Amino acid sequence: MRRAVGLYAAGAVLFIGAAFPFLWMLSTALKPSGEIFATPRFVPLSPTLENFWRLFADTSFLAFFRNSVLVAGATVLLTLTVSALGAYSLTRYRFRGRDSVAGLILLTYMFAPIMIIIPFYILVRQLGIVNTRAGPRAVLHHLLPAVLPVGARARSSSRSRSSWRRRPWWTARGEGGRCGTWCCRWPCPG
Repeated sequence: MRRAVGLYAAGAVLFIGAAFPFLWMLSTALKPSGEIFATPRFVPLSPTLENFWRLFADTSFLAFFRNSVLVAGATVLLTLTVSALGAYSLTRYRFRGRDSVAGLILLTYMFAPIMIIIPFYILVRQLGIVNTRAGPRAVLHHLLPAVLPVGARARSSSRSRSSWRRRPWWTARGEGGRCGTWCCRWPCPG
């Protein structure tokens, strides 16, 4: 009982620490401009929605948000598809160089994905698509497939491969799946 109380208390402290920046951001968004730069208070003295109205009226927030959702969604779908296919082929098929390919995928763990952000930005700037509507489309069609192999695809393939290695295909066959389609019926590991 005492251990459970301690775990819940530690969890509550972690939750408050993680949630506090978001609550402070919400509190600041509800303050008028003069109150934001005054003495810091958590609860606004006179809450207002003026900042939200200005966000939608004076900026292209919805376009920015749509572009972000488009790029993030396409990245997730592309990463999931490529990593699942790569992990399946590296796990289930025997071919010359399979272990070398798996070793190269693990080698990408040495490089943090954040390392490609500056070269990626330079490339986007040289193409002249920074802050344009063509930016997200160009990223999806041309740049994303070139940059993604270094980071997410390799890492996801490695995790999926180790998970699928523990999962025998005949278990899926016993549940009604065929050998080639069992990976589509089960949730993707990782």
